[in-house]
Amino acid sequence: MKLLVKLPQHDNQMLDEVEIDVERFRMEQLNKKIKLQVGMEFKSIKEFKEAITEWNALNGWELKFVKNNKIGCIVICRNDCAFIALCSQIGEAHTYRIKTWYRDRT
Repeated sequence: MKLLVKLPQHDNQMLDEVEIDVERFRMEQLNKKIKLQVGMEFKSIKEFKEAITEWNALNGWELKFVKNNKIGCIVICRNDCAFIALCSQIGEAHTYRIKTWYRDRT
């Protein structure tokens, strides 16, 4: 499935449209090298939280949930690196999508 995303250009006045592949997360594929990314979808917020917690543990990183409720959560690095992830519900659907993913681990 493709997701159409509008991105601001450098002058912040015009929008570029970019297509990204949307991938449905499957827990059985979780390993140290899996690439979690913007657009990845989860069947529940619980599945996302389990996946990101396990993925961080596999990679030896500690995380902190700064927002954590039924419709979404924000995760940051506990060790003050520049990692942030936001996953939230898609409209009224029972699907959740990573909407922000910035990973600069040190």
